[in-house]
Amino acid sequence: MAFNENILNRVKEREQKLGVYYAKKDGKGYKICKWLYILAFAFTMVINALYIIGILLIKSELPSNATMDMNGFITVCILTAVMLFVFILSKFNANPIVAGVFGGLNVILSVCFTIVYAQLLGNTYVNLPAKFYLVHLLPLSIILLCSLAMALIVINSYLKVKKAYEQVLEIVFREYNALPDENKPEWEDFINSYKF
Repeated sequence: MAFNENILNRVKEREQKLGVYYAKKDGKGYKICKWLYILAFAFTMVINALYIIGILLIKSELPSNATMDMNGFITVCILTAVMLFVFILSKFNANPIVAGVFGGLNVILSVCFTIVYAQLLGNTYVNLPAKFYLVHLLPLSIILLCSLAMALIVINSYLKVKKAYEQVLEIVFREYNALPDENKPEWEDFINSYKF
């Protein structure tokens, strides 16, 4: 939904006057989550790059007739590429739909990476080395939680602004309909020049 700037400014004034506060994309909570997400993402990308480079080096050292299970390698490569796409997508998450996709994909990716690395590091999920928890599970948990928080902040603030916007727009529309038909300007001109 495209918001008219004149009405949107009135919504912001009204929120300030009534003391309505909620988490917004330009707020402190969002910024903290964003920086934690970026740090955890960078750490995860370094770990993934080291894994990919390591497997490529091992593969190059093997004799040409030797075979190696590459399923984990291919899975990590695909998940890393998707995670890079989602990181780029985070630049556009002012839109609530994009924010929802961003949060949802990060949840799926974090769970998938956790499962893949757990399988690569141990035969069972019970006796995993401490390295798994520090190097993989902790950063992936931060990515999951922070991206979910970021998405919820964007979606929640959009819904609150939309609701307040519709209330103000309804008041302006009533005044517009009360005007006599012969002096009635176009609706767009009326709301653009409306004085609150």
